Amino acid sequence: DFDGRLEEALAASAEATDVRAVADCVDPAASLQELLRYSEQQELIHWRTRTHTCNICFSEKAGTQFVQLGGCDHAFCTECMGEMSQLHVREGSILELKCPLPDCRSEVAASMLAQVLDEPTYDRWLRLKFDQVVTSEMDDVAFCPRCEENDRSSPSLVTDPPASEEDAPIATCPHCEYMFCTKCLGVAHGKVADCISEEDRMMQVAMRRLDNAQQTLAEKRKNKRVQAGGKLYEVLSEDDPVPAVDVTGCVSQEEVGPMKEGDEIVSVSLGTKDNYKPLWTRREHGVPQLEAALASRPPLVIRFRPPAGGERDRQRKKKMLEELMTLRAIKQDSQPCPKCGVRIMRSQGCNHMRCTHCDTHFCYRCGRPIPSDNPYSHFSAQGCPTFDDSEVRRVAEEQARGGPGEDRELEELRRQFGRQEDLFAHFQAHGGNNGQRPRIARRERHANDTACPTCRQWNSRNGRLNHARCFACRTSYCHHCGKRIEGAVPRHFQGEGACPQHNTS
Repeated sequence: DFDGRLEEALAASAEATDVRAVADCVDPAASLQELLRYSEQQELIHWRTRTHTCNICFSEKAGTQFVQLGGCDHAFCTECMGEMSQLHVREGSILELKCPLPDCRSEVAASMLAQVLDEPTYDRWLRLKFDQVVTSEMDDVAFCPRCEENDRSSPSLVTDPPASEEDAPIATCPHCEYMFCTKCLGVAHGKVADCISEEDRMMQVAMRRLDNAQQTLAEKRKNKRVQAGGKLYEVLSEDDPVPAVDVTGCVSQEEVGPMKEGDEIVSVSLGTKDNYKPLWTRREHGVPQLEAALASRPPLVIRFRPPAGGERDRQRKKKMLEELMTLRAIKQDSQPCPKCGVRIMRSQGCNHMRCTHCDTHFCYRCGRPIPSDNPYSHFSAQGCPTFDDSEVRRVAEEQARGGPGEDRELEELRRQFGRQEDLFAHFQAHGGNNGQRPRIARRERHANDTACPTCRQWNSRNGRLNHARCFACRTSYCHHCGKRIEGAVPRHFQGEGACPQHNTS
């Protein structure tokens, strides 16, 4: 049989004295794989010596300026893939790091990202990828909020699973031993009904940052004395200004009498400083009652105190309030993903949403997850509308006005070049009758345009680059001399008396 003859041949070659006949092949399968790897390496080396067109920017570049995606056989120029990868990593949409070709969409390899991203951006991608895998594959894992405040990622397992839907899931961070509720990320509590809102949690985070501010001993003593006694401001008539307050009960105006922005209001009383009746106190009432107390008829006595950290904390508190107001605006116009909790804002369209962080499909109306293979079955079975009434009215109003308004540049292109189907036909193989491409109207000439030497279509210059590829017939030619470029493009611009590759003006 074949195996027997192969063993005899190997044994005979091992006994041969001629070194050219000595076989080093012990495992034919391994040797075949090695040959295939060598063949792929040589094909890649040969591919890099040629010029290729990037299907993103449609520029001709050397193969050494391209990068292989890894997840598929496609390659694009390093500049385009670098910009695309940096954008998705910066915005956190790493699930969109796929092959740009619509009929492929394979996930790119980590080795490709390591080539096009700088070290900090690549490290951010690693953290986002780790978080995405953990949150999407493990339902009983949450990230410690205290560690995230210190820019550290610490996944924590649920140590106390809830016995019922009313009980809150509790986790303990293995790094800082902080116990927290994985549902609201607040301090551990027993019931889901006790979960704090996202706005309250952000306020607690900001307050902890204020408390951890570095102060000198003298600053601490001075602020302690001021806070212990507080200061008074009397509103004796309708002409005296009344301070406006923010969500924390602090002054939100730059200066009102002796009060400054960020000062904390302790109490509001009716009367004068010698004879008054308390209307509101910080210990017993909330901020909504404070606004009602300040709206009372004078005379009023307002007791206030500066921030604990002085002017430094006044600025920190101002920044904190800006963050809280931003969070409140986002909360009003967004919906959290039911799996990872990332907030998603819908600009327009239907209620079917897809989270770009964990790839979860959910309904924007009720917030519930929906099947990814048939997402619109939710809207027919669960009673949620595919489109909200406001969206239906918006579309109807736009149609009544004659559409959403066509892009002027697109309309100009349509006027000059005709139908889009004819445009695409020019980028395909020869077609039509007798192998001829369909003809289109000649484009109007603009400044710095040059005519293609083959079809005489006007083509715009790409910056100062003198190499051009006709949009209609795909002829490669030189803007400087107007002649066709045959063979490798760089050779046309090399040597004595050659055309400059870039225009100087």
